[in-house]
Amino acid sequence: TSLFTFIYSPRVGTPAAKMDDPVSADEKSKWFRELLDVQEEIAAKRCSAMVGQTERVLIESEKEKTGELNARTSGNIIVELEGDPSLIGTFQNVKITKARNWILKGELIYTEEYKMDTITLARELGRAIQQEESYINLKNVQAQADADAELQKLIGEFNTKRMGINEEASKKDRDQQKLTTLNREMREVYSKIMSNENMIAYNEAKEAFDKISNRVTAIIQQCIDGVDPEVADYAESCSGSCSTCGGCG
Repeated sequence: TSLFTFIYSPRVGTPAAKMDDPVSADEKSKWFRELLDVQEEIAAKRCSAMVGQTERVLIESEKEKTGELNARTSGNIIVELEGDPSLIGTFQNVKITKARNWILKGELIYTEEYKMDTITLARELGRAIQQEESYINLKNVQAQADADAELQKLIGEFNTKRMGINEEASKKDRDQQKLTTLNREMREVYSKIMSNENMIAYNEAKEAFDKISNRVTAIIQQCIDGVDPEVADYAESCSGSCSTCGGCG
């Protein structure tokens, strides 16, 4: 599917370097482009004819940007597919699903030799979640909040006052005035916590990640309940369980 072609250029020290070149650079570029155009057409036809076929490929590497795997057929054609990085270095059967010029897209065919079980798939999903931008951002702002000494001091004060309220409320002869004072002080501390810039950033990041988390959880739970995975999804008021739902839409 490829041509290893180059436009000629003189090499110092070779006999050809002393010879006159009767072909202009523009003419060379034109011929070169025409040759590549023909080869691209041939490659596109050849690759398109492979769509729907099963190919034995060698998994070679993982693409950094997309996480896809790069594989190669026995005919030296590149195949891009999704799969676990643990497959790198192994031969796998792949169904070709799409072709573009000299690159193919494919899907793994799970055989007895390699069959990804449910737990492996769950771990793969976990890795994908941890690569989510919203997850990474949440972890970063959480670390900033944990390192904020003033915020952590306020949280400590809040917890102390909350325990004080619980302790006083559990007494038979509890002091109502003391409870009122503790409640007021606790609310004041809580207000300071929620106005802290690192806490604000954390709450915003958590809200963004919860949208992904809630959707994933709802889809999985609906699939467990028997919903078609292609249509299972999350609605804002969705609990994730179809057994207690009055109906979507």
